[in-house]
Amino acid sequence: MKFLIAVLYCFVVASSEDPFLEGANLCKFVECPVGTACGPTGECVPFPSEPEQDCPRVMCTLACEFGFKVKNGCPICACRRKPFKNCLFADVRCPVGEECDPFSGLCVPKCPTIRCMLACEHGFKIVNGCPICACERESFKFLAEESKEV
Repeated sequence: MKFLIAVLYCFVVASSEDPFLEGANLCKFVECPVGTACGPTGECVPFPSEPEQDCPRVMCTLACEFGFKVKNGCPICACRRKPFKNCLFADVRCPVGEECDPFSGLCVPKCPTIRCMLACEHGFKIVNGCPICACERESFKFLAEESKEV
């Protein structure tokens, strides 16, 4: 079985025999639908699957959208996280108002273009993941003043 893995803009084909992709590492690249979980070969299997051991019955009032976490092969009273979607893959699109970060493969809020007359030596301040028209540190010049000096 082969998987297509995106790293920045390079595509690498890796097989499940690759030692880097053993066990849990392989599941980092697999998104399974609700009611299934990533198995040891990286394929989605029904969840909860028949346990190899006797598991205690879980008395839990949580309503988990993505199912329960598993510890030592048995479900526990904790919710699974939302599956990771890598937007560098062609079949995953970011929602409106978000864009794909080419370094992490995650959808991030799309930042508005800022028009700013400050020249900041250490860059702009970042608020909610987007730059604003304020310097990171207090060492700035107005671009209009700088152009008069020339």
